[in-house]
Amino acid sequence: MFCKMNCDNVMNITSDVAYSTKIIMSSPAWSVFVMALPNQNNTLRMRVWRHLKTRGAAVLRDGVYLLPFQEGLHTYLLEQQTEINNMKGSSWVLNLPPQKEEQTIAFQSLFNRNEDYAQFFKQVDSLRQELENMEETDVRRQFRQLQRDLNGLIAIDYFPDQNQILAKQQLSELEQLVNRHFSPQEPGPNFQILRSLNKADFQHQLWVTRSRPWIDRLASAWLIQRFIDSHAQFLWLDDPNNAPSHAIGFDFEGAAFTHTEQYVTFEVLYLRFELTQDWGLKKMANLVHYLDVGGSYVAEAAGIEKVLTGMRRQTSNDDELLAESIRLFNQLYLAESEINNSQ
Repeated sequence: MFCKMNCDNVMNITSDVAYSTKIIMSSPAWSVFVMALPNQNNTLRMRVWRHLKTRGAAVLRDGVYLLPFQEGLHTYLLEQQTEINNMKGSSWVLNLPPQKEEQTIAFQSLFNRNEDYAQFFKQVDSLRQELENMEETDVRRQFRQLQRDLNGLIAIDYFPDQNQILAKQQLSELEQLVNRHFSPQEPGPNFQILRSLNKADFQHQLWVTRSRPWIDRLASAWLIQRFIDSHAQFLWLDDPNNAPSHAIGFDFEGAAFTHTEQYVTFEVLYLRFELTQDWGLKKMANLVHYLDVGGSYVAEAAGIEKVLTGMRRQTSNDDELLAESIRLFNQLYLAESEINNSQ
């Protein structure tokens, strides 16, 4: 009876559509997912429901879900259909053609994300208000979570409006505010060509950057010492613009090595000195990028950030902080290299 009720419901939706089967199959605008699960299989029921919710599916009624037709979503629904059928349930993926204007408006209204964006704006405003009373690591951790939240929301915002534009704008403004507050000399991206360099030309050098280094500067100093200039000396300055003329600057505005386009300083060094074939360094680059500016999630990032935070709290001496972080990065690099070699 459950299956029949749901199937009849879908048939009622499509009964007034005057399109041929050929048009329905060649240019559908919507995907309808119908499922009937054994009553005793609550685990599968809950898993499928959570999956559909994650993809932003609209509920037409119990067991009947709607998504705009997209190749990726259609493939995903077929995968859910296979899983359900393999577990002795029943499911169908039905494609609907473009609807009449009134029906299209009704369908699209089911994907309204106003409440989700309102919650996002509230969280952005809360972080902005509490900024003065929080430590940098906590602020940046919450900011990265906001980035992930917005990316997830955009992924299911199938009919975006001004809310999406405003959300991106507010997040960008928040990032600028955070950087001005905690790193007033944080470099902005430039657009120079990343030409390859020979490390033989960069030996026994004095490398200079901003004082009280954090992830990008610490990891860049480790990379320089271990892979570029093993006799490197480092100078930490409150104002790196006062650096000696013969010093090589990194990770500040106008430095020889700094943020370029989408790359953080560690990645710029990694690219320019042609270290990209090293799997361990590639994993390190992903980690540094995520902890410095966000982006693709790195599972071990939270743990590494906590350890570095503890190290930073233990000493106000930047040379001591670098020495401690070098030991951490060495162990992390060896672990990542061994994982790759074992695969």
